[in-house]
Amino acid sequence: MYYEIRKVSGERVCRARLADTFVSRAIGLMFRANLPEGEGLLIKLPDYARRGTIHSFFMRFPIDLFFIGAELQVLESTTLKPWRWYTPHNPCDYVLEVRAGSVNLRPGDRVELVPL
Repeated sequence: MYYEIRKVSGERVCRARLADTFVSRAIGLMFRANLPEGEGLLIKLPDYARRGTIHSFFMRFPIDLFFIGAELQVLESTTLKPWRWYTPHNPCDYVLEVRAGSVNLRPGDRVELVPL
């Protein structure tokens, strides 16, 4: 399933594929050569992993991570180079992964998830 992610102001952020199963979350963006502009991966974290570590093993490009809470507010963000990992400071419900520098999103922004 795909979602269009927008700021509540209506500004389009990106189109993202939902990763909501164990396998889709585990594979994520591994082995991809690139991620097109305006595309992303939206990871729905299970309750037991709301502070789960995100890794960039087997990736060939840096990504921006946006950690999104239950109220669909961006709680924190970071850039992750290949072969690194990051654990968020706060529990979150979603992680949006996009190519580094490709979207205009900041902590504090609220988003909408519109099914496509």
